[in-house]
Amino acid sequence: MVVNSVRKNDAVQLKQAFVHFIYQLPHREELQCQYMHKIMVKTEFMLKDSYGMDESLNQQFENYYSNMRNLKAAKAVDLLFHHCCYMI
Repeated sequence: MVVNSVRKNDAVQLKQAFVHFIYQLPHREELQCQYMHKIMVKTEFMLKDSYGMDESLNQQFENYYSNMRNLKAAKAVDLLFHHCCYMI
């Protein structure tokens, strides 16, 4: 749902998709981070395949991936949401 919201450029649907996504996350923080990483990778490939990506988007993804290992799940989900909003 999150990736589709970005694809549609629909901020309202993105917010709803994130609420749903957060409630579906497993309890283990390690698995939560893996799920968020999966969303980010799917979004990146969708953008590359459909719209193309400029340098600023590439930089956003690089920053997210480089910081991913150092973040707690709560901060990672916040960054993921902000990155997705930026993509819209």
